[in-house]
Amino acid sequence: GTVTVWVIEICGLADVRVTEFTKSPILLKLLKSTPPAIVVEFVGSSSSLTIPSTVTNDGKTYNVTSITSGAFFGCKDITDITIPEGVTSIGNHAFSLCKTITEFVVPENVVYIGNNVFEGSIAQGEYNALEKVSFEGDKLEKVGNAAFRYCYNLSEIALPNSVKEIGKNAFQSCTSLTM
Repeated sequence: GTVTVWVIEICGLADVRVTEFTKSPILLKLLKSTPPAIVVEFVGSSSSLTIPSTVTNDGKTYNVTSITSGAFFGCKDITDITIPEGVTSIGNHAFSLCKTITEFVVPENVVYIGNNVFEGSIAQGEYNALEKVSFEGDKLEKVGNAAFRYCYNLSEIALPNSVKEIGKNAFQSCTSLTM
């Protein structure tokens, strides 16, 4: 199952009209009549998922620019996910408690990885299977607090030189990482 998260990135727009639609197997929301589209929730059960770089709704095409907070929280089916190059941010808890993703590729234009993005839950005994994170580009500036906390199997990650800030406890309990 999926946890439904209704978080909308408003981006400072005063008059926000949200259009919601499903492009199987993901739920997307469009803000106002201008791009971008943001991935809000995974509503499918596919093991391999490719998020489209653009989506079309009512004859208008929108670029997918972010994975919002909690979008894939608790997904137990996904083993492989491809995120388009146009994505610039990955929100808080976007992949928390996703037990089946072992490798994750951060697209080249991502500048921000949110808090607790891949965090497991020590209290519930639920951990991510994440073993390897790679970066396609050198634009990442910030890794949020506890972004990879309790990723016990994470053994390979090489942050790009562009990183300016690593949040508190970003790699706490990543016991398979070595320096």
